[in-house]
Amino acid sequence: MKRRKCKHCGRSFVVMPRHPDQKYCSQKECQRTRKNEWQRRKLASDPDYRMNQAQCKANWAAQHPGYWKQYREKHPEYAERNRAKQLKRNRINRGQPPVSPMSSDVARMDANNHERSFISGYYQIIPVTDTPFTNIPIIVSIHEAPLVGHLL
Repeated sequence: MKRRKCKHCGRSFVVMPRHPDQKYCSQKECQRTRKNEWQRRKLASDPDYRMNQAQCKANWAAQHPGYWKQYREKHPEYAERNRAKQLKRNRINRGQPPVSPMSSDVARMDANNHERSFISGYYQIIPVTDTPFTNIPIIVSIHEAPLVGHLL
């Protein structure tokens, strides 16, 4: 008997003789994944199937008016998650980059506080390259200057 690794879960399974191209084991989750992938491919490649599915959804929605409104009211976490994902899709469709969690319309207190990487004082600078002045230390005084415009 021929064995193969499941495309979804990675477990080894015995390939059924009548389905030599079998790629998924018989676990429920793996079969659900197989069906979803088949349907995704079918919707992308078959316009008649796509139109039939759209018509079925429309008929169901007409027979169950208000269902989605009630569902969103009963499941606010779903509605919020869906709203956030839709905003992201809208930005992508408009060609705008997605908003990162740190960027928002609210100003942060630390937005203009640039960290100073030096402290005013006297420093001894010793060259590290091979030059005629390598052994001569240079003493400099560094002082903090007021910011001019937007320059550091």
